[in-house]
Amino acid sequence: MSFHPPAGRTSQAGRRAFSLIEILVAVTVLVLLLALVAEMTARTSSTIEASNRHMDAASQERLLFDRIGFDLARMLRRSDIDYSFSKHSGDSGGGANDELSFYCETAGLYSFTSSTYRRLSVVGYRVYSGDAKTTTLQRAALGMEWDGMVFTEMDSTGVQTPKFDKPNTLPALSTELYQILADQVFRFELSYLTRPTTTQVQPRQVAAFPGKLEQVAAVIVTVAVLDNRSRQLVKDMPSLVKLFPDSADDHSPLSEWTELVNSADFSKKANIPPQVAQSVRVYQRYFYLP
Repeated sequence: MSFHPPAGRTSQAGRRAFSLIEILVAVTVLVLLLALVAEMTARTSSTIEASNRHMDAASQERLLFDRIGFDLARMLRRSDIDYSFSKHSGDSGGGANDELSFYCETAGLYSFTSSTYRRLSVVGYRVYSGDAKTTTLQRAALGMEWDGMVFTEMDSTGVQTPKFDKPNTLPALSTELYQILADQVFRFELSYLTRPTTTQVQPRQVAAFPGKLEQVAAVIVTVAVLDNRSRQLVKDMPSLVKLFPDSADDHSPLSEWTELVNSADFSKKANIPPQVAQSVRVYQRYFYLP
């Protein structure tokens, strides 16, 4: 006579637990899956961060170039007024940041008191280095009044000061007039496209200002940009600035700078981590003068 267990109940002999090997295999697979997911997440985050830095740098480039283009389009081009396109050269063959300033039909920092004068400014651009890591591009706009013949400088209270050293020369732009325009720009280089002449049929790219504004077909501005987070890993920003060579006649700074940052030993030359070297961007724009 045979015995059958009651319905709904399972005998102890029918049960089978997981073996130790099966548990270890399951845990191993789970760990591998988690590692794979973590790796994918890290790569995605890194890609997104790099993309955001690139877009941030491009945004600064557009802001800077749009502002320079706005000012140059309103630059006063008269034979009886001054302008300054200062070319700086670095020591030991290294590069150095340039400066420019000119009279411009735009609002300045100080208020005006007279309604019979034209409202103008002396606009200036420079790169200021506060310390080994802080290097920013700054813009100044000193409010002026002009009666059609002579410029008069305004102070912070709106009081007019007498003449400069000689009529219509550029006044000095003090440090407090400068405001940060692009805090990620650390290298600022000027070069020029000259107009054709009787002896020079084709336009030519030159490093130094030709001497007269009438000879300039376009002002060429080249900049190098590095985001603020990457800057924290740069030990010596002035040395990084010097790596980017000054412009030379018949040579494009953009081509030379791009070749530099894309070189295999750029991070070693700059003494910066590879991820920082990959974050350096260079841009260039031509500003054509009528």
